Formats: sequence, C-alpha cells, structure tokens
Amino acid sequence: MKNIFKALTISVFILIMVFQSYAQRKRVATGKPGAETLKLEIEKIMRNGSLPDKAMLERLKKEYPVQHISTNTEKVGRGTAKTNVTQVSKASFTGKKLTEYVDKLLDRLEKKMDPEVVDIVNNIEKRTDTNSNIMSQLSYYLYLMESEDAALLLGGRTVLKDPLNDLSTNNFGAMLTSCGAAPQAIPILRGLVPHYKKNAMVLNNMGQAFASVGMGDSAMYYFAQCLMLEPKHAMANKTAANLTAEKGNKTEAVEYAKNSIEGGMTIEALELLDQLDPSSEKFDFLAHKKNIPDYFNIYKFKKPTLQRKHGQTEIVRAEQLAFMTEIDRMIENLSVSIQEEEQRSLAQTRETVKRAQEEAMRYGKINKMLFSPINQIATKVYTNRYINTAIPQEMQKIEEQYRSEIAYRKQTYENDILNITTQYVEKKSPYDCGEGKGNDCKILEQLTLEECKVKNARLDVFLEACATAAERYDQRQLQLARERFFFNSKWGYLLGTDPHMANAQYYHAAKDYLINIRKVVGFKPEDPFCLQLEKMLETYRFEDLVKPYCPINSQLDFGAISLKINCKESIISLKLDHFIKAAEFGKLSKKVAFWLDGVKLQLKSDHIKKSNTISVIKSWLDESIEVPSMLTPIRWKAGAKVEVSTTAYITFDGKGQIGDAGLKGAAMTSAWSGVDSEVAGSLSQVEAGVELGWGFNSGSYVTPKGMLAELWSGLGM
Repeated sequence: MKNIFKALTISVFILIMVFQSYAQRKRVATGKPGAETLKLEIEKIMRNGSLPDKAMLERLKKEYPVQHISTNTEKVGRGTAKTNVTQVSKASFTGKKLTEYVDKLLDRLEKKMDPEVVDIVNNIEKRTDTNSNIMSQLSYYLYLMESEDAALLLGGRTVLKDPLNDLSTNNFGAMLTSCGAAPQAIPILRGLVPHYKKNAMVLNNMGQAFASVGMGDSAMYYFAQCLMLEPKHAMANKTAANLTAEKGNKTEAVEYAKNSIEGGMTIEALELLDQLDPSSEKFDFLAHKKNIPDYFNIYKFKKPTLQRKHGQTEIVRAEQLAFMTEIDRMIENLSVSIQEEEQRSLAQTRETVKRAQEEAMRYGKINKMLFSPINQIATKVYTNRYINTAIPQEMQKIEEQYRSEIAYRKQTYENDILNITTQYVEKKSPYDCGEGKGNDCKILEQLTLEECKVKNARLDVFLEACATAAERYDQRQLQLARERFFFNSKWGYLLGTDPHMANAQYYHAAKDYLINIRKVVGFKPEDPFCLQLEKMLETYRFEDLVKPYCPINSQLDFGAISLKINCKESIISLKLDHFIKAAEFGKLSKKVAFWLDGVKLQLKSDHIKKSNTISVIKSWLDESIEVPSMLTPIRWKAGAKVEVSTTAYITFDGKGQIGDAGLKGAAMTSAWSGVDSEVAGSLSQVEAGVELGWGFNSGSYVTPKGMLAELWSGLGM
C-alpha cells in the first residue's frame, strides 16, 4: 500500500525540488568550487562518455532548462537598474560580427580567469571533439556547479565553433544575463529575435536581459510578445510582475505573479505574490486546479455496481462488501503509518530543538531555521477556505440531497407496493386453495406469480431512479475528494518541518480521501419479490406451500371416545357401538342395539369460522379390504375402503346463536398402497365421493369430494 502512496507523491517531490532551487540559485562567491573539484567532476563526466550525469542533467532541466535560463535575482535584483542605459549597445550581431564580438568577450574573460580553470575548459573542448551540442550541455553543467567563468568560456567557445547553432547562441546570451553581464548579452540576443519572433524562449531571454539593465519598457515589450505565445510562462510572468509592481500597478502585478506560479511554481514567485497581495484569498487560485489526476484509478479500486435490476442483488451486495473491506483495511494501515511518522517527527523535533539551544548557548545565535520559507508559505496556502470549508460543506450538502432523494423514492415505492398488494388481495379473495379446490389453487398460483412480476417491475423502476441519483452523487463526491486530496497532499506535505511530519501530513490527506470515497459504495441492495417461492415451486406444489403451518396435529383414542386436534378444528367423538354388548344382558333390546350400531355423537369446533357443530352420525356401511401380504412384495401394503353415512347436525356461530341445522349424507371410497412403515408419506392414498344435504340456512347442495372434486373443477362446473 505504501508503494501506491509513494507513487502518488512523485509530483510532490518534484515540487520540493523546485522549491529547493531557491537556495541553489543564490550564487555567492564563497560557495564556488575550486579548480581541483571542477577537474575531478569533469573527469568523471568524460569517463561516462562526455555527457553529464543523468540525475544532474535532470536537475539541470528542472532548474535551468536548456530552452531558457532564468535571471539571477541575487545579482540583478527585482529589475532595478544596475547599468547605465547608455552603456547598452544598440547593435545586433549575427554571423561574422557575432563571432568577432564573442571572441573579444572571451578574450577579456579568459585574462581574468584562473589558468587551471582555463586548462579544464580547453581539455573539455578537445575531448568533446568540438561537438557543439555536448559543449553546450557541459557549459550549463558548469553553470549549475556555480563555476560561472568556466561556463561562460565554454559556452562562448560553443558559439565560436558553431555560430549557426542558434540554440547554443541563445543559451550563451541567457547565461551572460544570469551572470550579471546583461549589457554584453543584449547584442547577441537581439541578433536572434528577428528570426524567432514566435519563439517564447528567445523573447523571454531578450526581456530578461533588458530587465536586468533597468530598461523596463523594452523588457515588457518582449514579455508581452512572449506571453501571447505562452500565457503561463513562469519567468516572463515573474519578472513582469516585478516591473509592474515597481510602477505601482499592484493589481496587474498580482495577476502576473499568479500566472508565474501556475506556469512553474517557485518559492520566489510565491513570496512575490505574498508581498504584493495582503489579502487572505491571494492563494485561492491554487485550490481550483483543472486536469486533476483520477486517484480512484491509481488506487485500483473497483467501484461497486449500482443495482438497476432486481436480479442483481447478490452481485451488488458482494461487490459492496469487498469495496468497503479493502478501503477499511487501507484506512487502518494509514492510521498506523501516521502514528509511526508522528512519533519519529516528535523525536527529531526534540533533537533539533536541543541542538538549537546548544548553538544559542555556545555561539549566541542559531544557524538553522526551525521553519523554512516554504513552511511559512505553505501555512498560508494550506488554510484555504475553499478546500477546508467550502468543499466539506458541499460534500455534506450533496450527501443530504442524495439521501433525501433516496428516502423520497423509497417511500413512494413502498406506497406503490402496498397498493399493488391491496389490489391482488381483492383479486384473490374469491378463491380458496383448500381441499377439493384444485382450480382455485391454480388461479391463486397464477395471480401470486403475476403479483410478484408486477412488484419486481416496480422495484426495477425504483432501482433505476436510485442508481441515477447515485451516479450524480458519486461523480460530484469523487471530484470534490480529488480536489481536496490533490491540494492537501501537496501543501500538507510542505507543512512538515521534517520528512516524517511531511509523510504524516500526506498520509492524513490520503486517509481523508479514502473516507470520502468510501461513501460512493452505493445504496442498500433490494431483494426481489418471490425469489424463494419460485425456487420452491420447482420442487413443491403451490397448494402445499400455501397451507398454513400447524405445530399441533394430534389424534387420541380412549375406547368409545376419540379426540382430534389441529390448527383448523377440534373434534371429540363418542362411539355408541360399545353399548351394544349391554343388549346381551337384557338391558337393551335388539331393536335399540341395531340403531346404536355405527352411531356416534360428535362435537366439532371450527377455529377458522369460529363455530361449533353438534352432530349425530349413522354409518350404514364401513367396509375395508387389504390385499393379502403373500400377494404383495415384502412389507408392501395395499387396500381399499367404502363408507356410507347420514348426519343430523346443528351449528352455533361465535355468538352462540344457531347458524344452521339440517341433514346430510355422504358416500366415500378410498384406496391406498405403499411401504408398511411409520415414516410419514410412505403410503399413497386417493379418495373420491359425494356429499349431499339440506340445511335451513345453507339450503340444499351436492358437493363432490376428492378426485371427483378435482374433475368437477377441471370441467368448469
């Protein structure tokens, strides 16, 4: 994970290198290398194939690009005149006049130089085989090493060897300006301008030379042309800001300074803007950057899919879990890294303060500042209101709007689902999937599946609306998170007074970014309707699924008394057959015994209809037959039964009033077969019959039972 963060800090480190150039550009005489040091460095270069070290050249490219060399602010100040304008030649040198002019300059220069340094330049020229491109690069290498005399001598000789190489000529003129010899540079650069009127590099160097000798109007003329080609040219804008400020136009100077910072951020430009603009909003433009990297892709996160269809629930739920788990893991790792870096920084700060105290006690002064210039500038930039106030407020606002829209659509969706449920309750009300209601069960199954389809269609509409809202929110949230991280990762890093605190600040910015992007996980997935029902219908019949579950289903026999209890009804019966034996003792006549045979008294409580029925039942026929075991496979059981009965009944409703009374007769036949076992479902049974009767409330009726009922329904009767 830390490697990812380090990759993201490349731009920050480049920025630091630019700021460090502030100190490197302070070319004081006491810091220049001696002839021996210069000789050793050049020898090392020659062993590498006559080219400077790649790392040094990269640094050279960052600080003093071959395309233009910046004016040394320490030598020429902020555009203040250091030279009498009358000393500036109005000549324009090219061709032979250029070489004669450069030759005279080098002659005067060489006479003032250390002979050992001249020998080093002679050796370089000889060993490079007068290759002007290599000589030009090496001259800038010498310039970077602060060996200015050697750099100018080699750069001038490059022009003499190849006067048609305008890039080398331009660079030599720019070096002269940077080394405090702008009057000598102007005729050289002026000779290039007519051929490079659309070249920002040449125009800028011409303007820098005029600025160095105090010819502000001439400098601004060339800067204006340069900025027409490159509006954000860093050096042209910075010097233009200085010149404009000296004329008292601070408003325009501030704009130049801002353009300079946007073109190539340097501590000088930042300090210049800080001096020109006393307002607290002066650095706000740094917070409104375009083309900010998409850190979400750099982190290699997989944004969870937004659920748009009812069938995507499980995929979306899994992706959301993986997304949040990974981000939470990284946040935890960052928290550990922050704590470690802050502890190291604290230890280093204590050591720095201790050394500073010792220096103050011993020498009466402190050589090293505890806070660098960039720390001080970063403090002013980092407190930007847009990043630290406006963005958090905007994030809160868009989240509230997003949550509010989801809640509104959720409520509307739930109301619609309730209406759909009510509609289908009414559609289903005429049908009953009870015993003997096969056709009703089929209709109820169709209506139930249709209801599921309608609800899922409404669910898809709800999900699409939520996904659209989530897309808008995610896009804005990610943009704000990018802006905040882009700003805080740089300026927070620069706040660090030591590398450890800088790292801690960077990790804080990364943690904040992760917390913000965690919110784009999406809305809560919704389960589809009837998913379990559809799966169960692959195995079970609909009527088996809609039967209410009943935990009680018992039947007990105590001689003449039998008891049956379940969730639908409770039945207690008294069989009068047991009293027939009394006739044998003369206590009952045979005629009475005949009528008692097959008769039972029954009390039935219907728990669903809240009614009680008292019945007298006379069984006229109750015969059963089983196939002999010798004719069937081992433990196989089969048989049939026929019943004919008559019933007189009276029914009381839940209020104790008579609801119905009458007579009914029934004839039923059944057959069974299966394994002789106590395991439920081991026997298969079919039955068929008919029941007819009359009641003073229910009237007369004929009702088929069992298979006859299904056949009756199938015929539409």
